[in-house]
Parts: sequence; structure tokens; C-alpha cells
Amino acid sequence: VYHKLTSLGFPGDVMPADDIDPIYVIGKGTAATFDFAAVMAVAARVYKPFDATYASKCLEAAKKAYAWGAQNSNKAFKNPSDVATGEYGDNWLEDEKMFAGTELFVSTGDATYKPSKASANVPSWADVGGLATYGQATHATEFGAEAQAAKDSLLKTADDFANRSTKGFGVVMAKNDFVWGSNAVAGNQGVWLLHAYYLTGEAKYYQAAVKVLDYLLGKNPLDMSFLTGFGTKSAKKPHHRPSTSDKVKDPVPGMIVGGPQPGGEDIGSETWECKDYRTGNPATSYVDNNCSYASNEVAINWNAPFAYLAGAIEAINHGYAPSFAVDGVARSTDAIKPAVARKAHVKQGPQLRFVDQKLYVEKNGKRFNLKGHQVK
Repeated sequence: VYHKLTSLGFPGDVMPADDIDPIYVIGKGTAATFDFAAVMAVAARVYKPFDATYASKCLEAAKKAYAWGAQNSNKAFKNPSDVATGEYGDNWLEDEKMFAGTELFVSTGDATYKPSKASANVPSWADVGGLATYGQATHATEFGAEAQAAKDSLLKTADDFANRSTKGFGVVMAKNDFVWGSNAVAGNQGVWLLHAYYLTGEAKYYQAAVKVLDYLLGKNPLDMSFLTGFGTKSAKKPHHRPSTSDKVKDPVPGMIVGGPQPGGEDIGSETWECKDYRTGNPATSYVDNNCSYASNEVAINWNAPFAYLAGAIEAINHGYAPSFAVDGVARSTDAIKPAVARKAHVKQGPQLRFVDQKLYVEKNGKRFNLKGHQVK
């Protein structure tokens, strides 16, 4: 699998239709190939009940990719000399193999794919070992003793997070977690905590995960929502080309910006660079300006854990839980039923709802504003 699709350099602040630079598919690599194998193995399980033919194609692709990765185990990607876009290079490739092997073993039962260890590292773009830990810890039947080892590893890290969440602002992150894309670190820590909650039912993990969501949406030292378009104070000038060039004052809504970090890689004297916004404290070293690609950029892998975290917490509070979760994880009083079997008009207590960036209270199909007046 090729590493990326890219132009030779970054475009200017233009709309997508005006970005006409030639683009190239470059860099067959071990990391991309094993990651593809893992995702296709999961896709085979997801699609099988709905489209068995497509699921079979996904699984076959996963097997072929894994075979290539195993035969080319050290093919790390490096940008060619004429490519100046983000490299996302990765020289440690065992985590990708662990991730692919875990998912293929679950999908096929073939022991030749089965990894022998789990990771205690929260997933990031460069380290997907934690995704293998999720797979191993939540498939006890398939992994046996390895599942327990993965669970132990997951809970040890989750205990540290839960402990941190009881102090200060309730922020799960430690000082060294404020790296480029620190909000992705936070989101992935929240997902990690939810897996600990799924596997144990212990409220401390759920409560810490909620605090991660609180942090991202405004309960933080900057007193702001990192999600564009949501909250009374949110990021207004993300480093995001369509938001800069679309002639609309507000940015595209629903994007998590990178978040505070003291690296200052975008600080300089050029007109396109930022003035120094570092405060001496990692959690407040941030500027809401489109010059700041180091603190105010947006990226899909930062938004993904936030989307999961917010969606999972909502699902838990509506009576849903993953099939592997222990009893009692779903916090609603409704019976836990598959979505297709639930009645469409079940009476339930008041629920908060975001609609078109406005907050409403919804009860029994009727919507009210925060003053209690019914609205359409």
C-alpha cells in the first residue's frame, strides 16, 4: 500500500477547486500496508451481515496486504527530496504488524496471525499498538490468556489517567502529553478510559472519560471550546485553508483544533509565521490564529477520537453498550436492545441536544429552549 497522496508542496490559502497542483501517489511502505490490512480485516467483520461479497473482498485484501508486509517488514517511508509536505515517517513498524495480526486473527481464527503481546501505549498516528490492545482485551474467547494480559496493560494505564483526573482542572494529560496535536492525545486517552469502563464497569473510568470531553469543550485553562462552532467561546481562526479562503467569517464548524503545546514550530519573523505565543506553561501555549499550524491546525486523526468519545458517551447514556462490555455499563434505565429493535417513540427523561449550533432540551419528542419555552 502506498504511503500517501500528495502534491510536491503545500498549497496556499485557496479553496479545494482552486488547488490545481499535480498530485502523486508515493511510497509503498510497511506501515501503510499493515494498517490497511488491519482496517480491511475489521471491515470484513462489519460488512459480513450486510454484504458478504464485499466483506470477502475486504478479507482477501487484508490477507494479501499482511503477506506483503511480512515479506517487507522494514520498508519505512521517507519523503523524496522534491516532496515538502508532511512526511509522517515511522521507523518502528512492529506496532502496525501487531495491529494487523490482531484483527486478522479475530476475523479468521488463523493462529499464524496471532500476536504474543499487547501495548500499554495510547494510540497515536505513529503508534497503533494500543489499537491491538483494544482488539485483544475485548476478544477474550479468541485470545484467552493474552486477553487478560492486554486487559491488565490497559487498566494499568487507565488507572494513571483516572488518578490525574481527580486533580487540578481534571485534565487527564500530563505535562509531556502537550505535544503537537495535544487534543488528539486527550481524545485518545478518553477512548482508552472508555475501554477500561467497558471491561470493568468501574465508574471512575467513565467519569474520567467525561472529563476529557469536558476539557475539549471548554473546561480547561484557556476557558474555551476547541471545537469550532460550538460553545460561547471557541476557536475562530483555525489553520484550515477552506475556512480561511471561503469568504465566510466563521470557520467550518465541527473541527477539533490541535490544541496547546509549547513547541512553537510556527513562530518566526516571516509574514506567514506567528509571533511568540508560548506562556511557559504547556496547557496555555496556544493562539487562535490561522498562522498557527502548530497549535490551531485541524486534522482527521485529531477529530476521530473526539467523534468516538462524544458519540460513545451519548450512546452509553441512551442504554447502548458494546457487545463485549460487562453488565451495567450502559447508564440509561432503558433496556439494552439493538437499534433496529428499539421502539421509535419510547418516553424518556429530558435530553440535551445540539441542533444548528444551538442547545435545546428535548423530552418525549418535544423541543424546548433553555428558558422552558417550546420551540418547533
